[in-house]
Amino acid sequence: MKKILAVVMIISTLSSLLAFFPSCEKENPEEAPEKCINISEYSIVRAFKASSNLVKATLALRNKILDLTEIKLSVSDDWYKEGEAPAESVKEILIGNTNRKESAAAKEKLDSQDDENSFIIEANGSKIVILGKNDEVTVRALKYFIKTFIAVSEDKNAVSMDASYSYIGLADMSTSVFYETLLEFRISEKSVVYDPGEYATKRAIYPTMVQLNHQSDEKNNGTLLATLNSGESFYRILRSRDNGDTWEETARVSDTYNKDINAGRMPFIYELPVDMGEFKKGTILLAGTSSKSDKNLTTITLYASTDLGESWKTLYNIDYGGGQYDGSVQVDLGVWEPYFIYDENDGRLYCFYSDDSSSECDQKLVYKYTTDMKNWVGKEGIKGANGSRSTPFDVVACEDYDFRPGMISVVKMNNGKYFAVYDIVVYAPGRPAGVVNGISGNPDFYKISDSLDSWDVSDPGTLVKLEDGRYMGLSPWCTYSGTIGEAGMLVVYGRKWSEKTNYDQTDLFLSFDYGETFIPFENPFKYVTSLNGKNTYCGYSPTLLFSEDGKTLYYMNNTLSGKNDQTTRIEMVRIDIIE
Repeated sequence: MKKILAVVMIISTLSSLLAFFPSCEKENPEEAPEKCINISEYSIVRAFKASSNLVKATLALRNKILDLTEIKLSVSDDWYKEGEAPAESVKEILIGNTNRKESAAAKEKLDSQDDENSFIIEANGSKIVILGKNDEVTVRALKYFIKTFIAVSEDKNAVSMDASYSYIGLADMSTSVFYETLLEFRISEKSVVYDPGEYATKRAIYPTMVQLNHQSDEKNNGTLLATLNSGESFYRILRSRDNGDTWEETARVSDTYNKDINAGRMPFIYELPVDMGEFKKGTILLAGTSSKSDKNLTTITLYASTDLGESWKTLYNIDYGGGQYDGSVQVDLGVWEPYFIYDENDGRLYCFYSDDSSSECDQKLVYKYTTDMKNWVGKEGIKGANGSRSTPFDVVACEDYDFRPGMISVVKMNNGKYFAVYDIVVYAPGRPAGVVNGISGNPDFYKISDSLDSWDVSDPGTLVKLEDGRYMGLSPWCTYSGTIGEAGMLVVYGRKWSEKTNYDQTDLFLSFDYGETFIPFENPFKYVTSLNGKNTYCGYSPTLLFSEDGKTLYYMNNTLSGKNDQTTRIEMVRIDIIE
């Protein structure tokens, strides 16, 4: 076989290399192809009986070529009417085991290979053949083809391949390929972040985490810190110095500011990215709800640590509301589920949260902001952290009183807009449980805004759904990487499918167009939301976080712990994303 490249590498070795050449000539003439193939003259043809994954990957190949060369090739299958076979001179990129003679010749060579992960890429006259031992291997061969041969010439139309080229390689099958984009996902083994024990009576929910990136001592950057709602009167702080493989408890944080009510609910952990007031960049912040069932008071209380989460100071309340009880009747009147996001445009740290205290709505989503870590601004201006309550700004306040939007998370995207996701819960007497505007299952919605302090408040938002109509409900979360493609990658989670399956967990929803459309990706966690007629709390309020470089996704969720169908533990997977 004639090898044009001086060094032939298998696909796993080349997964980090992109062969983008300013022209079809390389510095070393011995490595240069004798001839460049003008890709604009080709069409893409796949096998008629290709798997659905290979069909998706073939379309992704077309889109990748368009991105790199600005040429949109046509895509079709290999079927033709008897007697109407295309002329041999027609230029085609053949994907999979097509009915063309060039594919058959390549398959004959491939059949001589013992390894089931073998693939062949061959240029044969007017054809380019890309074929693996099976369709999954062929998908990896498409990745190899893109990374190795698609070159950008002055006309952006060249494939850096000799017209008589043949190469047999081995595909790296250790990653999960996202067929719609040909991104690869390498998913780690699950690690246990916190386990209350096989027979414990407390469940672990509401995990959140942060990767430190703003520490003055560089060796501490990359450290992961996490906390959770463990059903106790304090927050456990957990730390990992090995990228999430192992975890240790470093502190327990109690509320020393409020009297007669306890911390421990719905925490959010965050690293201050800039100096603000008396607090330096890299300060670790923790916010959560303090409450006690027999006290008509809940607070969102703020804590701070300047030593990597080993010791904490209780600062003050960002807001407060009613409690869980009004006399002897249980109601929700409080403030819940804080979420921080910093806006570099206005130098503000925003705290978004759920507010039950308004008489206008059963619950609404609101925010306050600070520029000095001392005063939190609401509608009436600055009231002070410890003074009279300043009414927060509204984000979602539905006209239907019984709608309860909650669990908000917000990210900023490459286009400068902000994406917020939340669920809307309904459990009012006399109404069908969980039905919002005819949509069942306490569905998840989103809003997009140009600014963190400008929202279409009365609009309940847009349903988070796939093109086939499937949607998710309850316990949403979103995160965003701005480094994967021009529009970045938006990831949205919801606890349950719109229709029950053997497992109730949804796929993760991914968007590569700023939330205009979503594509499913199989959830690495398998969990059931009900067992033996009871709610398991599995999948309840997880957290997803991208690394600073946007190439690793950290994902924590709640799964069953031991034999107790009501006890959950926190586990984490790390997903490395390879373009």
